[in-house]
Amino acid sequence: MAKLRLRHYQIPAGGVWHYIEPISQKPFTAVTYDNLVSKLYDTYKKNGWPIGLDFENIIERQLCERHPTECEPDGPKPRRKRRMTWGDIMRGTMVLLSFKAAGSPLVPVEESERRAAICASCTENIKFSKPCGGLCAQLANAVRAVIGTRRTKVHDQLKACGICHCLLEAAVQIPLEHQCKGVTDAMKPQFASTLRCWKQCP
Repeated sequence: MAKLRLRHYQIPAGGVWHYIEPISQKPFTAVTYDNLVSKLYDTYKKNGWPIGLDFENIIERQLCERHPTECEPDGPKPRRKRRMTWGDIMRGTMVLLSFKAAGSPLVPVEESERRAAICASCTENIKFSKPCGGLCAQLANAVRAVIGTRRTKVHDQLKACGICHCLLEAAVQIPLEHQCKGVTDAMKPQFASTLRCWKQCP
């Protein structure tokens, strides 16, 4: 089965999602996936139709049939064999920490938990090589200075991002607008094509 490749708020090729509601056979269109789901949800509530647990799965399956270029096969991608060095991680993480150090608050706990859950199961959550020498302590101190004792429920599963090289335990806590300042044009399409990634920058 295929899954949507784009983030829910992104616009598909052609500018509009097309969907035929199975019960009424009525056509629905929307610019974003979230808007389409909202329209369908309101229609089901208004008509008293049952909304099952697979409501969005049904929508997604049909969208992938109608918009195959916006989807990719469901299932895990092969994990990268390479491991990043501590130097890679230090450089990537210091970019986002420098913006946080400028004074912005951390994201709400609920948002950091949402991000962490996505990153923990992502194929770009990459192990780093050891030993790290003096960089281990230097990086740990820098992260602690910014996020303090904040931890997520999947803290132990977070490694480093294979795209931007940021230490994920820090990245999930920092507002996206600051992180995007360190995201290059080359990184943007990589984030966009990573299934359900939250780090989408304009």
